[in-house]
Amino acid sequence: GYGGGINNSGSLTINSSSITSNTAAVNNSNPGNLGYGGGIYTTGTTSTLSINNSTVSGNSSNAGGAIYINTGSMVLTNTTLSGNTVINYNTAAGGGIYINSATAVTLANSTVDRNHGQFGGGIWNYNNSSLTLKNSIVADNTVITNYTQMRGNYTDLGGNLADNNTYSGLTANLAVLGSYGGPTQSMPAIPGSPAVCLGTAANATGLATDQRALARTTTYGTSSCIDAGAVQTNFSLAFSTQPSNAVAGMAIPPPPVLQLSESGSPLSPGSNSISSARVGVYGNF
Repeated sequence: GYGGGINNSGSLTINSSSITSNTAAVNNSNPGNLGYGGGIYTTGTTSTLSINNSTVSGNSSNAGGAIYINTGSMVLTNTTLSGNTVINYNTAAGGGIYINSATAVTLANSTVDRNHGQFGGGIWNYNNSSLTLKNSIVADNTVITNYTQMRGNYTDLGGNLADNNTYSGLTANLAVLGSYGGPTQSMPAIPGSPAVCLGTAANATGLATDQRALARTTTYGTSSCIDAGAVQTNFSLAFSTQPSNAVAGMAIPPPPVLQLSESGSPLSPGSNSISSARVGVYGNF
């Protein structure tokens, strides 16, 4: 089968949508041999596929767990691919994306994270088609054999957290896929992530918002920040319990408590998710 969720052979634009939990049907009499493109299969020399502000997750196939692009072109913008898997066959490649003989594939401010395959956990660019990355993340993907994140050539326009080394443990330090605002699930960077402020303004030209429809640029002090990936974080730190007047060398009653938030949502300390929690800071001032 071709395309567990969508089979495209024309011009298709997908906006603010979730394509999840699909499986490309059995490809022949062998029940262990799945089809191509667990979420989406796209083909045709003049076909186009544009995915914006969307999530493709939890899909499975023999090649291209999330997306299999056979021919034609594809652009992903502010889009997350996560939790997709290729299984059950010796050529199971491209946990996130399998590119066969595409005209051009572009990932702009997008995230390919925590997908899994026999080969090429994130992206498998089989025939070295034109693949361009800008302000994007291809990290935390896993494989059984090799090319953990990405296999094949790509053009790096800057602001990316990605590589095509054979064995790569590249880590983005993102929150688990979940609901963090907006109509689709996403994966915001958490404090300490190398994706924070990694993006470039030039690569975000024309993008006023991120996948969650929140501002694409964050200002910290006098500095502008653009993150790599589909989500733009906006961290803030404020006292949830105000400190009283301090005396040098004396404990402050009651202890002040600082709350770290992301886009208005409390950030849970020591975890990779965002939820209602407080970060306590205690001591002598």
